[in-house]
Amino acid sequence: MFYLSDYLESNRKEYYSRLGAISQTGDWTGWCAFFLRGVIAQAKQNSATLHQVMALYENTKTRVCDITKSPNSIQIIDALFYRPIFTISDVALQTDIPTRTIQKLVKTLIAANVIKTLREASGPKPAIFMFAELLNTVENREFV
Repeated sequence: MFYLSDYLESNRKEYYSRLGAISQTGDWTGWCAFFLRGVIAQAKQNSATLHQVMALYENTKTRVCDITKSPNSIQIIDALFYRPIFTISDVALQTDIPTRTIQKLVKTLIAANVIKTLREASGPKPAIFMFAELLNTVENREFV
């Protein structure tokens, strides 16, 4: 994801000043320099986030393997990183793990505080789970 909106928002005054300078004096150079500083700042942020996600993956791999002692640990971890908000069916579609095994692994990971329940199952509605640590890392904020 490459969003300049945070940079533009945090530099709002200069952003509007640079836009105004284009229409008033034709200062495209100032605008381009400002815009490129934003691209550089976002690229650095994305690189840092990527390194954090990679470290989280390695840490989670070790942690989940230790917790579950399951030969399916890596598939579950990959499913969590692919889709951090999920249902049991989502994981079943992504992996070749039997549904009952997924259910047991999810219970184990909830008990170990690796994943959280967002919504309990209710009638035909399945439970929804979340791997908050990945979302926290990517979004740089605290989820549930």
